[in-house]
Amino acid sequence: MIANPIGQKRKSVTGDLLRFLLAGGLNTLLTLAVFQIALFVTNASIAYAISWIAGILFVVMFYPTRVFPEGRTGPRDRIALGASYVAMFLLGLGLLNVLTWLGMQPRISIVIVLAFTTAANFVASRLLLRR
Repeated sequence: MIANPIGQKRKSVTGDLLRFLLAGGLNTLLTLAVFQIALFVTNASIAYAISWIAGILFVVMFYPTRVFPEGRTGPRDRIALGASYVAMFLLGLGLLNVLTWLGMQPRISIVIVLAFTTAANFVASRLLLRR
């Protein structure tokens, strides 16, 4: 039987995406809870930063071995993954600030920010850990 590299690649992407969505869902619930709780004591930007710190720690510890198994898991790879999430944090923070400036409530605008950063994080994570 001849191996089908296209089918294997598609299967790998599908598996990665499913694991990413499951782990990302858990991470999103964690960071969203941290964000909502932090809003009681600080402004939206600081609450967003606090929630991302919690999320980045979760990602660096969990994603290389559980979400992208058999991918890159070394210290440099984890640092690169964390750095990519910091970059997405900055993009998301900018988007959150723009949406808030436009008059959207932070408790609502965070949903738009999450949709944007989730898609971008999957692409970046997969590129880094599966290269």
